[in-house]
Amino acid sequence: QAKGGLQVEKLNEKYNDIQDEVNSIIQNKAGYKKLIKAKKVAEKSKDKNASQKRLFILNFTGDMQASAVSSLREEITAILLTAQKEDEVLLRLESGGGVVHGYGFAASQLQRLKEAKIPLTVSIDKIAASGGYMMACVADKIIAAPFAIIGSIGVIASYLEFPGLLERYNITYQRLVSGKYKDIGSPYRELTDEEKKIFQENLDAIKEYFVNEVAKNRNLNKKDVDKIANGLFYLGNQAKELGLVDELGGKDEVINYIERKERIKADVVEYEKEKTLFEILSEVFSRQSFFVGKGIGS
Repeated sequence: QAKGGLQVEKLNEKYNDIQDEVNSIIQNKAGYKKLIKAKKVAEKSKDKNASQKRLFILNFTGDMQASAVSSLREEITAILLTAQKEDEVLLRLESGGGVVHGYGFAASQLQRLKEAKIPLTVSIDKIAASGGYMMACVADKIIAAPFAIIGSIGVIASYLEFPGLLERYNITYQRLVSGKYKDIGSPYRELTDEEKKIFQENLDAIKEYFVNEVAKNRNLNKKDVDKIANGLFYLGNQAKELGLVDELGGKDEVINYIERKERIKADVVEYEKEKTLFEILSEVFSRQSFFVGKGIGS
């Protein structure tokens, strides 16, 4: 198992340092000293024993396999071990979706927060589509940028077929299986009508689950979700009208609003695992290749 570690960035301290640095530049010496003195007085006047709400901030950038879920799992475990009843979680999500099992697992990790009654807000700047939206809809509140891509509720299965190519070069495909459908979707032969029907039934079943989850989590009528569950995406402002998101805004706007209005501590929590040489090389080559082959994605 790859080793890793939890990293916590205290945003309050970061913003205070930035504020001090800017004031040191724009204020004259006397004015800057006055500001620092007032700040120290305010700090001393705070009730040290008073409880303060904490905002845990997570980042999830999804790829086809939802590989970031391993880190998300560790981060959520850490939060569940330390969070108090008044604390909240903000997930900054960017993903165009991918394989069903990966994004289903990622959504189940967010569900752990819901079961623990820890309020979850998802913020989307660019995209939360397909499996990405499957994750987002678990949240208590979704905030999206006006031009963010939202939705694409549906499922796709893709596979290659080149039996004609094999025949052209006089190549024979021998099929030895234990289980009638074990090689369903093999690129070396065409799907039978029965196999196409099975594939379609599986896709329909997954989509039905997806639609039910959106309807349940977003408190929407299933018939209304069915109408928009056609694979199309919607811009943030359209998604708000359809009930797919709650508010329009951006990640930084969300953080600043919570800090300004509620005066809570905001910490970015990230689990960084050590990458193997194979993982590093895979990332390099994945940027230069296309995704091909059979599989089911949402």
